[in-house]
Amino acid sequence: MKTIMLCLNQLGIGGIETAVLQQTIQLIKRKYRVLILAEDGIYRRKFEKEGAIFLNFEHTVQNNYDMDKINKVMKIIEEYKVEQVHIHQFYCIAAVFPACILKRVPYIAWLHLGIKNVYDWFEKCFPCYKVMFSIYFHNATKIIAISESAKQENIEKYNVDEKKYIVKKNSIDFSAFKVEGNSIPQKIERFLIIGRFAKEKEKSIKNAILLFKEFHKESQNAILTIVGDGELKENIENEIHDIKDIVEILGPRNDIPQIISKHDIVIALDRCILEAITMKKLAIISGYDTLKELVTQSNIEKASNENFGGENLNENTIEELIKQLQSLSKDEIKNIVEQNYKFAYENLNIEKNVYILEEMDYKCIQIDIDNTIESIIKLQNMYDEQIHYTDKIYSECKEAEKWYQDQIKIRDEQIEELRNEKEKIEEKIKKSYFDKVYNIYKKMRYKGQ
Repeated sequence: MKTIMLCLNQLGIGGIETAVLQQTIQLIKRKYRVLILAEDGIYRRKFEKEGAIFLNFEHTVQNNYDMDKINKVMKIIEEYKVEQVHIHQFYCIAAVFPACILKRVPYIAWLHLGIKNVYDWFEKCFPCYKVMFSIYFHNATKIIAISESAKQENIEKYNVDEKKYIVKKNSIDFSAFKVEGNSIPQKIERFLIIGRFAKEKEKSIKNAILLFKEFHKESQNAILTIVGDGELKENIENEIHDIKDIVEILGPRNDIPQIISKHDIVIALDRCILEAITMKKLAIISGYDTLKELVTQSNIEKASNENFGGENLNENTIEELIKQLQSLSKDEIKNIVEQNYKFAYENLNIEKNVYILEEMDYKCIQIDIDNTIESIIKLQNMYDEQIHYTDKIYSECKEAEKWYQDQIKIRDEQIEELRNEKEKIEEKIKKSYFDKVYNIYKKMRYKGQ
């Protein structure tokens, strides 16, 4: 049995994790043994339930290579006879791809990017990635992007041969979204917002809440459910404090199909929109900054090209979207969800969109070991230079601190000397003053006699 290793940062709840779970199911159906190299999380049970082997591994982003972690990955590759590796998140790069190069195992670099300039953030926070990203992408056997824009951004930044890229839209396992009791909406009352309570999605979630609030003013029977969790949970709770009687926050959940089945419309981003479509529910793309569009037959292909993130769709005001929702008849709702489902089933079905490296791909592996080692040395030198520079700055700061403390000590001593001198002078003045007063007193007394 051939073994494929899939690498994730953590098995928490998110679009990437769900997408990888779907791939895992299909790979196991194709008789592959699947290893999941990631830090433990709520999704672990789902992966193991499908037959995947979970290996708990803490990926770290730092400014140099961690040889201990690289060696651990190499041992895993040897022990399980891993034949190909799929790296799904940038956090996994530092430990996994050097191990793949050293063991000459082909790897696929996945681009699940929904937000631009992610590379810049990594390179700014961890300068070694300016070199590491270039080595990583140039030595990948294939680079799979979930959108054309993600592909183009990578090409422009790292100048990799375009033949190395494959664009595969995010796809879904339709068999996993068959829920008993699920039905096509008859009206629009039960709203569902799904999203991680993180900075990059805060505005998206708040816009979705504002849309619901305005809709509720016109439709008093409307209720809202929010699924998600994160560091900005308090911000989201503050946003609904005035409507908390009709809102339920469920927190992190791994039973999303069952939750979607109980609602009429989903307002979200990215993969959550595809899941809503698969469940034959209405879906509005909330956008990262501004509300976008209700997904219909007229825009679903365009929306899917950017993984339902909405970057290539028109902006819509809350008033425009509410007017559109209120105008929909029961038959129009049915037609929208049926046509959306049909498009997704034909074009975004995971059964047709699983990518596996074949034997011919293995033979095409051309790792430029000399240049790669040279780049790794350059990267390590960069790290050493930064350590040297940091030590130098630290030493200079310590010297400056000592000089400053010495100056304070000297100043305090000078102030003490001046204070003592002042006291002496004041004592002399005081004595002189009393002497003069006494002499005057004596003279006045003498004359008086």
